[in-house]
Amino acid sequence: MDDYFDSIAYCLMPTHFHFLVRVKEPKIAGAKEEYSGMISKKVGTLLNSYTQAFNKMWNRHGNLFSQKTNAKLINDESYFIALAFYIHQNPVRSGNVESPHEWDFSSYQDYIDFRQGTLPNKKLILSKFSKNKIIEMTNQKIISPESFTKRIE
Repeated sequence: MDDYFDSIAYCLMPTHFHFLVRVKEPKIAGAKEEYSGMISKKVGTLLNSYTQAFNKMWNRHGNLFSQKTNAKLINDESYFIALAFYIHQNPVRSGNVESPHEWDFSSYQDYIDFRQGTLPNKKLILSKFSKNKIIEMTNQKIISPESFTKRIE
């Protein structure tokens, strides 16, 4: 999927997940509609493959994810970056942990170097913020990405 988008941030929660990606420009001019359909199909294949492997491993049947995955197009870079911080705070907002660094199932661990190699495309965020600034900003309470955008600009 690296041909289609860069993974920027993710967080796996007990009941849902967040996956922030930056879609790359199509290599063929005028192919945006076809490209968009291709990305949707690739994400669907990813979720389906994971579900099949999970079900096989645990000897179970049925869906793990809802049939409709929500996607939102973001054209504002400040809002896009705010979403990365917001996603990393999800386990804190839900009461699973007191601090984002306690949650192993997110890309926050990659950004602060607790874990290496699972998020190769973290350059977008690291080019704008130091690791200390990422820690400071992620530990601030974010009610919504919209309210946090002003802190980034």
